[in-house]
Amino acid sequence: SHKANLSSLLRTRELRGARHNHDLMRATVSSNLKEWKSWKGLSNDVTSMAWSPDGTKFVVGATAHDDQYNRRNNLVFGDISKSMVHELPDHHILWESHAATADERLFPTVCSIQWVDKLLYTASYDGTVKVWNTDLRSSKIPICFRTLKHDSNVRVMGVSDSMPHL
Repeated sequence: SHKANLSSLLRTRELRGARHNHDLMRATVSSNLKEWKSWKGLSNDVTSMAWSPDGTKFVVGATAHDDQYNRRNNLVFGDISKSMVHELPDHHILWESHAATADERLFPTVCSIQWVDKLLYTASYDGTVKVWNTDLRSSKIPICFRTLKHDSNVRVMGVSDSMPHL
């Protein structure tokens, strides 16, 4: 069985060292990875991703162009138990586009995401860190209830597990 093979590989690694079976372990583990579900439509490449503490929900942040090629879906929330994906459009900047069909909102890159208990923290090139309530009893998607403004793009963000809001 796969589980027995992986356990055997891990045991061998402990006894003989990591170099001995590194390639064999990588081949065994990666050969068992399979695509389960997929979704297309992010604004661009994925830059960040985080799973909820219970492993049933996820949030994905994406890069974005800051010109006429800008697209929505820079931050997306998914619930695997309900097999659904929703856009979280709160990271945006109002702008004036010269294209007739363009959105009046510019959706900047969302580059950092962290889940702490039922709170979700997201950071973006819009110069904000947003705090979301992910207790979904009253809503299908997280609700942004706090915005922390910064003087420039927020590229990196971390939240203390022991002292929330730090």
